[in-house]
Amino acid sequence: MSRFIIDCVSTYDFLSEEYQALFYACEATVFQSPYFLNEFYSSLVPALEIEPYIILVREKTTKALVLVMPFVKQKRLGIKIVQPADLGVADYNCIIGRSSDLEKITASSFKKEIKKYLGAFDVMFYRKQRPETFDINNLFSGGTRGKNINSACHVLIEEEFDAWQKNALSKNFKKGLARKMRGLERDFGAVNFKALSNSDEIEKAFDFLRKERAKRYENDLLQTEAYFNFYKKLAFKGVNEGNVVVFVGQNGKEILSVEVAFNSQKTIHFILATFNTNPDYKRYSLGLQSILQLIKHQKDQGTKVFDFALGDEDYKQFFGAQITPMENTIIANSLIGILASKIYMNDGFLKKTLKKLAPNLS
Repeated sequence: MSRFIIDCVSTYDFLSEEYQALFYACEATVFQSPYFLNEFYSSLVPALEIEPYIILVREKTTKALVLVMPFVKQKRLGIKIVQPADLGVADYNCIIGRSSDLEKITASSFKKEIKKYLGAFDVMFYRKQRPETFDINNLFSGGTRGKNINSACHVLIEEEFDAWQKNALSKNFKKGLARKMRGLERDFGAVNFKALSNSDEIEKAFDFLRKERAKRYENDLLQTEAYFNFYKKLAFKGVNEGNVVVFVGQNGKEILSVEVAFNSQKTIHFILATFNTNPDYKRYSLGLQSILQLIKHQKDQGTKVFDFALGDEDYKQFFGAQITPMENTIIANSLIGILASKIYMNDGFLKKTLKKLAPNLS
């Protein structure tokens, strides 16, 4: 007889004491944190009219929560798709549970029952798994594993900032940024970088983010009202609770740059950013300047790791970023699911078509 029981729900209190205790005792990431998942399911999921599907596993006798699998379901052109709580806003996905409990579950026959509780589906896309987190393939058999097209990048800032800057940045890069900053202040006046706490300033920063990112990125998420409101709500709540940093560079009243980052256990996660695209500022490297200032600010707050999150952009290497490969798992559960998984793994025109069927497949 199994010692575990399963419950499948459409709503769950991710701010509850039991979930917070589980989250902080396991290897989950900031994208499974209580404040992130609470906003994801209460704000973004209903706005996009996506079906929430949350699997809870408890110890039978004590009813203690041992495993949480936050999923969403959607159906496009007859294909029933299961995904983790992502929809384009999570850089890392993983199962939430203590390693000791996960080992007991995977060693038992109970894991065979878990797949049944997903109900009828054609394909599961479980992407962006970090190597140190629990592997979804240990719970669901028959998955096809492959590399994500992007890696994760992070920087260790355990030294004092000046020492880190000296060791991590090349002499030419450091001197070049300093020279450009002197030129910027000479031509346009003093530049001030700060973390925001005032709600009116945060509102203006997000309006700037949206406007400037529209000029730089095709299909930017912030141009969709549901996503814009999701990030803004996270920021308004998170800044007050220390979970979110909204960092701005200004020249007088004019905004030059905005960064939004998630704060978690001595690690800052770089999420959204943009800079002023006025051609007058082009030669001053506003984006790189603001990242360096954000790293300095966070070091002063006790941060040990600056996580650039997902993406292999060249600029990250200027800061000495270390690369972590990411994995995807695709689980087909029907003939049409097998076809969908093969299309996704074949990076081409058909994959682009499939991505239109389900939002934000990466």
